[in-house]
Order: sequence, then structure tokens, then C-alpha cells
Amino acid sequence: MGRRGRILVVDDDAFSRTLYGDMLRESGHEVVAAAGGAEAIDLLRGGGFDAVIADIVMPEISGLAVLEAAQALARPVDVVIVTGHATVRNAVVALKSGAFDYITKPVDPDELKVSVERLLSQRSLLDENRELKSYVNLFRRTQALSTCLDREQIVRTSAEALVEELGAVAGEFVPAPEPAASKHDEEPVDSRAARGARARLGRALAKVLGGDPLAFSSVQVLEEKACKEVSEEAKLPPMGAGLVVPVRAGTSNFGALFVARAPGAAAFSLSELGKADFFGKHVGIALDNADKYAEAKELAFVDDLTELYNVRYLNFILDKEVKRARRYQTPLSVLFMDLDHLKGVNDKFGHLTGSRILIEVAGVIRRCVRDTDVMVRYGGDEYTILLPSTDSAGAMIVAERIRASVEKMDFKGEDGSVLKMTASLGVACFPEHAREKRDLLRIADAAMYHGKAKGRNTVYLASALLEPASAEKAGKGE
Repeated sequence: MGRRGRILVVDDDAFSRTLYGDMLRESGHEVVAAAGGAEAIDLLRGGGFDAVIADIVMPEISGLAVLEAAQALARPVDVVIVTGHATVRNAVVALKSGAFDYITKPVDPDELKVSVERLLSQRSLLDENRELKSYVNLFRRTQALSTCLDREQIVRTSAEALVEELGAVAGEFVPAPEPAASKHDEEPVDSRAARGARARLGRALAKVLGGDPLAFSSVQVLEEKACKEVSEEAKLPPMGAGLVVPVRAGTSNFGALFVARAPGAAAFSLSELGKADFFGKHVGIALDNADKYAEAKELAFVDDLTELYNVRYLNFILDKEVKRARRYQTPLSVLFMDLDHLKGVNDKFGHLTGSRILIEVAGVIRRCVRDTDVMVRYGGDEYTILLPSTDSAGAMIVAERIRASVEKMDFKGEDGSVLKMTASLGVACFPEHAREKRDLLRIADAAMYHGKAKGRNTVYLASALLEPASAEKAGKGE
């Protein structure tokens, strides 16, 4: 048996309508009858038909007008024209106008059934080709996403892409709760506003779905009434039918994509649900790749021994912090620190002892600074600490706290002996001592070495190194 379809039969003659309907129902088709062209066109606009059987000659609106209306639909429907006037001219006009086939009255049941069967078979092939092409296009989109390593760009473009693919008018990515943003990352006001809007949308979806929208493992369909509640709750423009699409990869849940159509638009089809699910899975893969890249990049910024940041990260973050300090007109202090006589410890007790001391000193520094401060192992036995929003007076207090803590610390040698260490620190502040990244580091380093020259185990402020005129220039940024 062939493919079954939903067929619209149009004829102003009631007997013909009944006859064609009975013939087609015998083959298992669903039949809807229309008594004229106007009624048929209204029914076609409602959608859902696979074929039309239309008499070519009808009062007011002809079968050719029905044919034109069927071809103008977003998803065109093929038409078989039926006429009692078996002339070549009528056949040519109908076929040139785009009719799939032409049948003359009296209609032979087998001819009608074969014509409809061929029409539905061809339509099925065209639909399959159209579906395949759409998946190819969708796959290309997901491939582009998977090569992107910028998380924010993936989140932004994925919603836009799904809206376009599904013919929606609204779309948003609702992210899963994430760890707090990096303490060094400045979040723009518009990002905070967007995050607030996404949070409202998430709460609205949870209320309508009866559960966390991120907890569902399959695509959730929202009817227009439900989307109306979502739009009212989330303070969004009116929306029609919607979808909530999970975005996952393995055991990782990244969030969900929400898309909605315009009010009154058709509901999403089963095919579109499949596309949405396919797309959501690939967005999850793209986000997983981006997160793995970010983790690898983070590891590249970390010192293997002390687990503090390394010089590569210092070059990146110092530039960022100087720009932030300049923009908001806030101070930024840099501490440059060197352990006194570590080389002698290495020579006497071995490098394993020296390495353990470096690790323990890193712990001392962590206990002496804030979570918002940046700790860097500069190299060897040198450390750099960035203190955002801290002037030179505050920085001197922190530096002295670190110096005193190192001096009080008992370190252990390989033989169990107790070792005592001291440290020398230099302090420089933006904009008091310098306004450029390179100068700030250089001056803090020079202050540290000046302190070592004075006897070690000391904290030295860069102001003492600058001539009065130089200090005034640094403060004015000249």
C-alpha cells in the first residue's frame, strides 16, 4: 500500500464531491470536501493538506484560482485538475498553470487513485530531499559553532541560529548556574542586565513547565497559551508556540535554548522538534569544547610548583588592571618580593627543600592577601602581588604583613631541622609612582632590590627612589 495523505476535494457538484471522496477513502486517505473555490482557499490557508482534487470549472472562483492559491502557500500543495470538458486546450492551460495532473469526467476510480498515489510519492521524495537539505544546512551551522572557542559568542549566536532555522521570532539561551565569574573579570552593565533578563525567563519557564527548565533531557513543547504566560511573567513581548531545548554534552548540563514563534503562527512540527534536538546537542558539544579550551588556557597561566599564576598571566592581567585603574581612577599597587638567601638553603639542604619552601611561602602569601588580589610566581624565588584598588599606604601594610609572616614561619629541612627565612619587598603604586605597566613593575622591582641592598628582610616604598620632580610627574601622568 502507498502513502496515505490528507486530501482536499473541491467541486460545486455534491455528487462528484461524494464520489471522489468515497474513492479516496477506500485507499485509506483522509478527505475534506469543499463546495467551492472560496471555501477551498480558506481551508488551504489553514494548512495540513497533502493534495487537492479540484474541478476546473466552478462558479465565481475556478479550479485554476484554487491551483494558484495552493502554489502560493509557504509549503505548496500539488493539485489534480478534473473537468468534464475533455479538450486539449483545458489540459494545456491546467498543466502550464502548474497542475500535477489532469483527469477528465467521468472519473475512472483507478485513474484517480494512481494519480493521487504518484502525487503523494513525489511529494514524499521532495519532502525527504527538503528535509535532508535542511539538516545539511543545520549541520553546517553546528560545525561553525563547534570550531568557535569563544563561549559568549556560542551562547549568543546559537539562539540567533535556532530562531532563524525554525522560523521563530524570539530566542534566548538560559544558562545553567555557573561558578562566580573570575574575580579579575569586569562584567559590563549590559551583561548584568542580560543576565537578569535570562533569570526572569528561567523563572517564568519553570513556573509554566512545573519544574526547572534545565532539568529536562528532551525538547519541551509549549503551546501558545503557555508562552503567553511566560511572556507576561518574564516581561517579554507576546509570543506564540515555543520550545525549550536542552543543551548538554555527556554529563555536563550547559542550559537550554528557548525559542518562540509569533502569536497565531503554526505550532512546531515533529520534524522541527527533531532539528531542535539535533541543534541543542551540537551546541552542547561546542560549549564543552570551549570550556576545555578555557581550562587548558588557564593551566597555561599557572605555575606548576606553587600553583600561583605565572609571568605569562602577569603580563596579561597587569595590562588589564592598569586599564581598569585608569578608567575608574582607582589606585593599583604592585608588590615585588624576593626570598633572602634561598640559594644558600638550596646549596646546603638541596633543591627539594628549596622547592618546598617556595610552596609554603606561596601559602603564606595567600593567607596575607584578599581573594581579589593576584599572586604570581615571577620566577626562581621571586613573587609579584597585584593589589587592585589599593593605594601605597594600604600596600605597605599588606607588604609588611607578608614580610612578618615569612619571618615568623618555621620551615623544615630534609633532616628535620627548623629553617628560618626572610623576604624583601618593594612597593609601587599606580598612579603615584608610574602610570604604565612596564614602569610599575620596574619601579617595584627596583624598590625591592634597594631594600635588599639596605640589609634585606625589609619593605621598601618606591617613593624613596624617585626624585621629587619624578614623583610629581608620575602622579600627573606626564
